[in-house]
Amino acid sequence: MLLVPIFRLLKITRHSSGIRLLVISIQGCAAPLTVPAFLLLLMTVFFSCVIFWIEKHTANADEDGVAFLSIPHVIWFVICTISTVGYGDVYPNSETAKMATCVLILCGVCYMAMPMAIIGGTFSRVWSDRDKILIAEKAKAKMADGGLNKDDLKDVVVWGGPGAIQGNRLCALLVYYKIPFKRMDKKKPKTAYKKIPIMDVAGRQVNDTAVIMKFLCPALGVELDQEWNIKIACTWDATFRLCADKVTAGRYAGAYVLPCSCLGCCMGGVVKKLLKGQGEKNAKNNEKYRAHPSGGLSEPAKEFKNEFKGKYHGGDEPDVVDLMLYGYILPAVEVQCPMFTTALSDAGLEEWYANMKGLVPVDAVFKGTQK
Repeated sequence: MLLVPIFRLLKITRHSSGIRLLVISIQGCAAPLTVPAFLLLLMTVFFSCVIFWIEKHTANADEDGVAFLSIPHVIWFVICTISTVGYGDVYPNSETAKMATCVLILCGVCYMAMPMAIIGGTFSRVWSDRDKILIAEKAKAKMADGGLNKDDLKDVVVWGGPGAIQGNRLCALLVYYKIPFKRMDKKKPKTAYKKIPIMDVAGRQVNDTAVIMKFLCPALGVELDQEWNIKIACTWDATFRLCADKVTAGRYAGAYVLPCSCLGCCMGGVVKKLLKGQGEKNAKNNEKYRAHPSGGLSEPAKEFKNEFKGKYHGGDEPDVVDLMLYGYILPAVEVQCPMFTTALSDAGLEEWYANMKGLVPVDAVFKGTQK
C-alpha cells in the first residue's frame, strides 16, 4: 500500500504541458526507433554468442575460470556494455574475450549515438512547435467535451493582412458562413508565436493555419476535406513560391508587401529569389511541401475543375474546398499575377471565380466584416 501515495503524486502531471510535450516526443520517436532496436537485437545476439564461445574455449581453468555460465548470462553483460553503463558485476577473464569486448565497447559507443539523436531531434522539433501543439491539444479537448458551434465563434480577430496568403482561406470561410470578424493588417503584438495568421476567438489565441482549419470547420458545421487542405497548403503554395515568375512575384509583393506596386515591378527578380528561399525552407521542414511536377498552377487547377459536381466543387453551392482555394488565389488574381490568371484561364475557371466573388466579396475577405 506504500506505493499508492507515490502513484497519486503522478496525477499532478496531468496538467503539466511539459510532460505532455515529452509524451508526444516519445510517440514521435516510436517508429524511427524500430531501426536501432533491430540493430540492438542483432548486436546482442552476435556478440553474446561470440564472447561466450571465446571465453569458454580460451579461459584458464587454473586461474579465474570461465566468467559466463550461459549465453543469457552473457546477454546481460553485452547489453550493459553496449549501453555504456558498464555495471561491472561480471566481465570476461580470457585475454581474447577481452579483445572482443573492446570491439563491442567501440560499437556500443557508435550505436548509442543513433537513438540519442532520434530522441533529441524529435524533442527539439516538438519543443520548437510547442505553442502550435498545445493549442491543437486544447482544441481537441474542447471538441471532445461536446464540440464547437457558431455560437462559440465570438469576438473573432484574424491577424495578418491580405499578403498573409494562407490567412485569406480562413477569412473566406468566415465571410461565407457569416461569422463577424476583424482583420488586422499586421502581426499580433505581445505573443510568443511570431508567424501569421493568428486567430483570436473570444480572447483565446489559435495559431497555425492547419490547426485553425481543424478548429474552425467543426465549429461551422462543415467537414474539412483534408486531402484538398494539404493540396492547397502544400502543393499549390510550394508551386507558387518555388516556380513563380518575376512578374507574378513582383506584382504580389508590390500590392501586399512593398510600399508601392512600382517598387514590386522593379524588384521582381529579388522577390522571386526570396519566395524560392522561403519555399525551400518549408520543403525541408515538411515532406509534403512539394511543387507540382508541371511547374505551374494550370494542371492543379484542371484537377480541381475535374472534380466539379455542378457549378462548384461542392455542386450547386460552394463547399469548403471552393472556399479554401478561392481564398488562397484571391490576392494574386486581384492584382493580375500571370501565374494565377493563366491557371484560371487554362482550367476554364473564370466563371467559377466570378461566382465566388459574388458570394464572398473581396473587401470582406481583405478587411473583415466588423469594424
